[in-house]
Amino acid sequence: MKRIAALIMALCLMMSMTVALASDTDYGPDNPFLPGVDYSKPYRDYGAVPAQLNFGKLKVSDAQKGNTSNAKTVTTMSAVEMENILLGDEYMFYVFAKHQTSKSVPKHTVNTMLVLQDPYGNYFTSYDSLSVAGTGSGYRYSGLSKFYDIEMSLLRCILHNGELPRGEYILTMYYDNQFFRATSFTLT
Repeated sequence: MKRIAALIMALCLMMSMTVALASDTDYGPDNPFLPGVDYSKPYRDYGAVPAQLNFGKLKVSDAQKGNTSNAKTVTTMSAVEMENILLGDEYMFYVFAKHQTSKSVPKHTVNTMLVLQDPYGNYFTSYDSLSVAGTGSGYRYSGLSKFYDIEMSLLRCILHNGELPRGEYILTMYYDNQFFRATSFTLT
């Protein structure tokens, strides 16, 4: 009886180790694209026109106060500097998306998918949503915008590669599985 209990205990320990080891892959690259979905179709719901998709950094204290006027767009940066910023607590990285509509819009939610592609072609994805307040007929949004957090994707890229690889990174935003806009930045 003691042998059976010991075998069951050993089996339980082995199974828990397998689960623990498998969870490490959660930090690896993604394959965010579902088969059979045409992600190249442009997002044009309610006459939407993508106006901006910017990658940048902002002081955390400014973000907490809602002061985004000091946000700085990043197109080129040192990989070491970006890693230091990610490990510190003074600045944060974001993606700013903005679009305009040409028609009245009912109250609805847009599911967003932000895909970071590293220089090796690996994808690191974050998901969010955009709540849109409805508007009456004849009115259109002059610019519906939102800041999206990109830091977890950047940290997952570091964990997967051991560092932030130097080269071009591509950020692509999808609204409801439709192409919104893409932008890029380079790490030196």
